[in-house]
Amino acid sequence: MTDRPIVLSSFGVVTVTTFCFQVLSLWCSALLPTTTTSLVGATTTTDVLGCTTNPNESYTSLSNIAERPPAYTEWLSRFGTTNYDHTKYFGTTDNIALHWNITNNARLYVAVAVLMSDTTSSSSNNKGGGWVGFGISDAGGMAGADMALFTVSSRETTTTTNLVDAYCEDYTTPIVDKCQDWKLHQSFVCENENILVFEASRKLHTGDPQDYTITYDGDSSFSATKVIFAHGNTDTVSYHSSNHVAKGVVRFFGDEDPILRVDKSSTQERQDEDYWNSMEMTAGNIPVPRNETTYAKFCFASTDFLEENSSEVHAVAMQYISDERSRGFVHHLILYGSYEEDDCDGAPSPFYVWTPGSEDFVLPADVGVSIGGKHGFKSFRLKVHYSNPNGVPGIIDNTGVRLLYTTKMRQFNAGMLGLGDPGLTLDGEPLGKGVTKWTFECPASCMKRHLGGTKKKNKKKKNKKNTTTTAITVFAQILHMHSAGKRMSASQIRGGKVIKEAYTDYYDYRAAGSVPVRQPVVPYDILPGDSFRISCYYEDLDNSVIFGRSFRDEMCISFVWYYPEIQSFIGTCGANNDFDPDCDGPYSVTSLVDTNEMGRIFGSELDTCLDKTKNDEESGTF
Repeated sequence: MTDRPIVLSSFGVVTVTTFCFQVLSLWCSALLPTTTTSLVGATTTTDVLGCTTNPNESYTSLSNIAERPPAYTEWLSRFGTTNYDHTKYFGTTDNIALHWNITNNARLYVAVAVLMSDTTSSSSNNKGGGWVGFGISDAGGMAGADMALFTVSSRETTTTTNLVDAYCEDYTTPIVDKCQDWKLHQSFVCENENILVFEASRKLHTGDPQDYTITYDGDSSFSATKVIFAHGNTDTVSYHSSNHVAKGVVRFFGDEDPILRVDKSSTQERQDEDYWNSMEMTAGNIPVPRNETTYAKFCFASTDFLEENSSEVHAVAMQYISDERSRGFVHHLILYGSYEEDDCDGAPSPFYVWTPGSEDFVLPADVGVSIGGKHGFKSFRLKVHYSNPNGVPGIIDNTGVRLLYTTKMRQFNAGMLGLGDPGLTLDGEPLGKGVTKWTFECPASCMKRHLGGTKKKNKKKKNKKNTTTTAITVFAQILHMHSAGKRMSASQIRGGKVIKEAYTDYYDYRAAGSVPVRQPVVPYDILPGDSFRISCYYEDLDNSVIFGRSFRDEMCISFVWYYPEIQSFIGTCGANNDFDPDCDGPYSVTSLVDTNEMGRIFGSELDTCLDKTKNDEESGTF
């Protein structure tokens, strides 16, 4: 990025009226009482791009050159292509653009451009003005979201803007951060073309627990960062339809993996020009049962896709195959494998889990799931959980899993563990009234037994030497509960001390069926004698929720992917593990007074805000 002075910006005390707070509250689906509050924010005088087009001309997209506003094209030529390395579009018509760059001084610079068309308010005369919300959250919803809210207000010949750092604890009233960490650099508006752009920056790690730490997501085997947007173009904010919200994922530290976005027949691996092939395991266009909860199984064999005497291959990525006809009726699915032939029912090893909101699952560059041949999975069981509580008839489903695989064997085989209550052994047990904490232990005896003498198998043809190791490496982990879940944590314990904790402070089942654990928690090593503690926090005010298999019931499971695979390990550790007594751990429940006793970190505040004046001055150029 070039050294360019930040123009049109100042930093001081700004009076934020009801307008700003109404915007925040509506974005979180709740209204706030009328109030006037003074806070520290960043303001600019908005620059007006060259708007010479017919004000009646309609523009629908920012990604399509033929449909984008000329003012946006001008902004791109003046600033966008020079100052930002990455761009991604959101919304049903790509009406939202996010541009970003990360600098050597560990700051994230973003530009958010929005087409502010509003079909719900024909009386608005404030084209190009209004508000834009940009947020980051673990689950991709409002609960636990870290937000930057930009507002523009026109009064006669004066246009003023404001950027507020805020967060949400739930789909309720938002909270303005005590420490304002976003810095507004400049903004642009073209009223005739209904386009608004604001540019801002913040540190990747602000040290403020009311901010989301932006961690490394550049490798496709790591979870991408989930982002959300909302916007409106009226001075008096009212409810806006779903056309005015958008969400998706980005990789702030790099481009999206191009491999998974091209036709499977021409997909090439990132290195060595090795082509990827695919195999698809789907439900086969079956009618969705008219029951609240149905678990259906579908059986497959490696010979359905590979020649009978073919060599072993490595699955390197998994994709969910969606079916628009059954959207909303598929609760989750799990794909199991067995090293035996004709063993669909007994397939013991889960290796792919999908819940709503999950991304494509891409393994690290030296890891794969072994299929076929002498040593790979030969039988598969696809288990699909259907949920049709209203008994809707005539729903047909063909969802499933696409495995992308390579004949070039990688160094390690992948395995998966289930921690907590992976066997759903607490089926029928009540959660307990009010706020409760359920704790599940995976004892040290489990890893002590199964990691003793584990061998790292090198699958590369040029080096087949096996080396003994006493560790496995975790490269991905997700946390799973249902709608009564409020917080979840997974602690790794060594020598009686917690050495690592993965958690989501605001579990949001409405936004995603599971939450991936982000960097820097993964990857990490598990050693012999390590133990785990999985804690799930619930709120059941009516004392009506039980553990079980329905979407109305509750679960507490952490799925962990690791390498090298331990074929002798069934991969479950936690409550009532009768199959593997060394991996059978105790569990307990504790009643809490309220949600304040859950130990949440996100949303707590610093005693004193850090002096950012020097840092902001130093970061005042692109």
